[in-house]
Amino acid sequence: MQQLLDNCIDELRKYISAGRLPHRIERKAIIANWNPVHNGVVRPQPPQILPAYCIVSPEPTALPSVDIDVAERDKHILRVREAFKFLFEKAGTSNLLQGMEGLMREAVIDGYRCSVLPFIPERGQLIPRKSIASKAFKAYGFKSIGKATSGSLTFAKTFMDSKFEAQVEFDFGTWRRTVIADFFLLERGVTRIAKAHCLHYWYWSYDMDIPVLDKHLFQITMENAACSAGFLTTAIERALLGKELSTKTKVVTLD
Repeated sequence: MQQLLDNCIDELRKYISAGRLPHRIERKAIIANWNPVHNGVVRPQPPQILPAYCIVSPEPTALPSVDIDVAERDKHILRVREAFKFLFEKAGTSNLLQGMEGLMREAVIDGYRCSVLPFIPERGQLIPRKSIASKAFKAYGFKSIGKATSGSLTFAKTFMDSKFEAQVEFDFGTWRRTVIADFFLLERGVTRIAKAHCLHYWYWSYDMDIPVLDKHLFQITMENAACSAGFLTTAIERALLGKELSTKTKVVTLD
């Protein structure tokens, strides 16, 4: 069954490449690099996925491939100023790029070398992760199972007359503030017979975690994750029935 699931994952990649997910997340988010210098030594960090409004230069009009909400960007700049005001005082400047020089990320977008601020959540913002994820997965026949905790959430769907069950298990990182997911295939709802690590819910990246503190980015990612899980269950069922699956197979999409 693991080989069957692996084959279905390959079909999922084709489905994603065909632009069939509900959202093109790459217009809302960017991959930024951070190479801080400590005691004169550059210490590269893993790339980060950040909301597009973290870009502070160049101007949004110069970057046609991303959607930057200027109002959100301006609010984010104020949050960063407040969170790191000691840096501006130390540098004796009110210039954002100078005061944040040591914490600024970098991304190359549309041929431009962009300056990117670190992500700072809106103060007091709470993301109802379970309700957002539950709504997305309900559209594909999944229901929440087990007791949801602050760090995990699991959805399940039975098919083939309850002979098989698909489970999507989310792990919400605390310190890293991101979310990853695993897809499991169970027989009779008891024995796990196949697993796929890091459910492919990005359009252009299969192996990076996504930030969980930005509500809009979290919502559209959950909808993409649910769409991917729905596709996998359909692909598995059709494979077991000996039916072909095309990337044109109709899968529920959300408004």
